[in-house]
Amino acid sequence: MQITHQKSFPCADAGSIYCPCYLAATGDCVLCSQFQGRDFCDCQWCGVCVYQLDRPTGDPPPGRQERAGTVTARRELAPDSVLITIATHRLTAESWSAPGTFVFLKKSGYPQAFYAPVSLLETEITGDRLALTALIEALGPKTRSIAEAARVDVRGPYWNGLFGRRSLDIARGTRVLILARGPGQGAALNVARYVAPTEAEITMVIDPARAGAPLFLAETRATGARVLVGRLDPPLPGDAADRGLNIENLIRETAPGLVVSCGADWLHHRVGQTMERVGLRAPMVFTNNRALCCGEGVCGSCLLFTSDGEPIRTCKADLGADDWRRMRGEFRGG
Repeated sequence: MQITHQKSFPCADAGSIYCPCYLAATGDCVLCSQFQGRDFCDCQWCGVCVYQLDRPTGDPPPGRQERAGTVTARRELAPDSVLITIATHRLTAESWSAPGTFVFLKKSGYPQAFYAPVSLLETEITGDRLALTALIEALGPKTRSIAEAARVDVRGPYWNGLFGRRSLDIARGTRVLILARGPGQGAALNVARYVAPTEAEITMVIDPARAGAPLFLAETRATGARVLVGRLDPPLPGDAADRGLNIENLIRETAPGLVVSCGADWLHHRVGQTMERVGLRAPMVFTNNRALCCGEGVCGSCLLFTSDGEPIRTCKADLGADDWRRMRGEFRGG
């Protein structure tokens, strides 16, 4: 088997019912060095050995199954921002509520090309029934058709919507700074709800961006978070416009033990640079903004490249901020 990777990364699917996956069969496994074609174990995985879970040759691994869903509630929060709730059913005992969980949605009857990745805001499970709540930014043909649909097709769940998400489990009792911009407000609320029971001291900074006003202000305050609303630093250095909330001042003021960036890649880039400049060595969690199409690492749309030109399948690989900064283009892709 040809060696296709030189480094292993934590995989969002490792140890789940979807592991090993198609990438194990093709020699492109994100985690397992032996599936990659090497003769030794170099995965640093603490669970059941995924190599030993390998299925017989010719037996395809189970992928995520499609299921039908009915839109039971729809609420317009702002122009182009629609909150929908979908009633569907659960086929297996997957996790649906962890931060970073997302699904692919399309309007029922539309072709496969209309599937779009959508982060889950809330999940209610009653027996084998699911109620999935998601924020739709209805800007293109895929998302507009979903926002207007009465019935949708659902494929999932997938779990790599947040990079570095394992750091959320060490937030107990620490100061957490969450910066949310635009549609990232949904992911930020999910994170706040996750860490709030750990007695974390949460500061949530909300830049409404195109929405014009915070989308989940009451829900965020209900977590006990201190909430600041304003414009975060603009994406272009030297912008003469009102700079609003300064990221460096926010970091110095809160002295966080964990930083979470929920917005565009320029925001991740700015936050990472600022942390480095002020000498803050806290973990950083940030939203995965790569183009996601199949969710299985097969199509290549999510690829990010290391400085050596090595491809990383970011729909599965859980990258830390240090890993990302070593990638070609530093927070801008390859």
